[in-house]
Amino acid sequence: MHNTEKYNYTLTMETLFRNKMSRLYTFYCREDFEYSIKQVKRAGKDAVRFRMHDLEVMCRARGLDADALLKDKKLLAYIPTREKMQSELLEILHDIYTNVPRPADYMERIVRRLAPEYSEDTVRAVILKKFIVGVGLKWKDMKASVSAIIDVALGKMTDQERARYDVLPEKEKLEMAAEKLDDSIFTPERLKIELSSLELVRLIVKRLDLLAAKYDIVNEKGNPCEFAGLTVRAETYDAMRSFCESYGLQCDEFSSVEQILQTILKAYEEGVLCEENATEQMAPFFGLLEKDFSVQMAKTLYKNQKGKKDKATGLFKTDKRDARAKKGVDWALLTLCEDFAQGRFQNNNGKTRVYLYYFAMVFGMTVVLKEDDEYYPETDMVRNLFEDYYSDNLVRFLDGQYADPQALSAVEREPSGDGINYKNFAEAIYLYYLYRTDFEMTPGERIERAEWMISECIKRAKSDKEKDDILTESIEEHTVVY
Repeated sequence: MHNTEKYNYTLTMETLFRNKMSRLYTFYCREDFEYSIKQVKRAGKDAVRFRMHDLEVMCRARGLDADALLKDKKLLAYIPTREKMQSELLEILHDIYTNVPRPADYMERIVRRLAPEYSEDTVRAVILKKFIVGVGLKWKDMKASVSAIIDVALGKMTDQERARYDVLPEKEKLEMAAEKLDDSIFTPERLKIELSSLELVRLIVKRLDLLAAKYDIVNEKGNPCEFAGLTVRAETYDAMRSFCESYGLQCDEFSSVEQILQTILKAYEEGVLCEENATEQMAPFFGLLEKDFSVQMAKTLYKNQKGKKDKATGLFKTDKRDARAKKGVDWALLTLCEDFAQGRFQNNNGKTRVYLYYFAMVFGMTVVLKEDDEYYPETDMVRNLFEDYYSDNLVRFLDGQYADPQALSAVEREPSGDGINYKNFAEAIYLYYLYRTDFEMTPGERIERAEWMISECIKRAKSDKEKDDILTESIEEHTVVY
């Protein structure tokens, strides 16, 4: 029974929808009744009983008497018009939308249920503490980030606490470090390292040089072609030239965009322009430049390492990510905890789904894989994490993050599949280590072991020549091999 029940709407959604929609007796409006009455009166002797039956069905839905309505048309005034009903329906749907739990609400429910020991902390702080204690430095993806966060905790310890910390076993060290962490660690500077306009111009110039020298540029058909350089709209070009003229920078009338940018960069390097105020000084043209550059990079195709066509936008995103990493300490774990808490799903090549499995392991969630498995509704990963929070909560597409065109490329346009993909070999491995509660492993050990097994599957499949031939054929066969 539980296997069918757990895929129904949540009790919250079901109650909300039922209560709101009960305000509408029926979707039949005044115009529908007027049309049905005409049909009754126009019907021949053989058809009148059928048309009368249609009218009676509509009347029952509204609690009216069909005979009375035929005798007294004034009763129609009590039935709302189509326009009125549309307005009512829109109001009801808006009420439902404003009351529908957001991903952040579902995440708070999960966190409060499964981590009562941190009830005084914010949701993102609880997630951070659970990851620090559960995974610690075993998380290879986040090793630098975890180290930086533990350093913050150490900085809050007294000399006596630090001396005690140094002699504790690893698990107790992590627990002690987590005790020192609170919401104050989530500062804007740590959550989002911004690059100045000057830094971004340097990246644009660097990327243009690399595209021209290093990559095999191809056309739509995949045939080699020349990299044409950066072209911009006339208004962008004029704004850049105007910027140069206002600061006395010499640009030839026929200078290319790259030449103008090089002139600007040289002026900053020589101190003619002030680097501290670069973002403000470049404001008149930089927004236009970045937009034109992004559009052109999306249309510029090159051959990637696998020999397939790819968009140059990805190369520039990598540039920006690397530049942010060099600019400050790696606070990736803080950003991940913030994304979990807010229900933000980054466009990160499938990593979101991987991190959901990590989250499930860290919070001790459960999964049902056999008919006779006991179902725990409060800890079930499929329903609570993958369905309610991730795949099925489509109301998140109405949130502000999807209204900003510039931010849109950073978030997933749609959920990556319907919940869990049981055919994916990597997900099957994560599920296995989540399911095997009889293994005496910490969350970090489970994650570490799962990652090792995924890597081993890929290694073994590729090392077998016969199977290696199969790997080139189809996704379905990849799964069978792995």
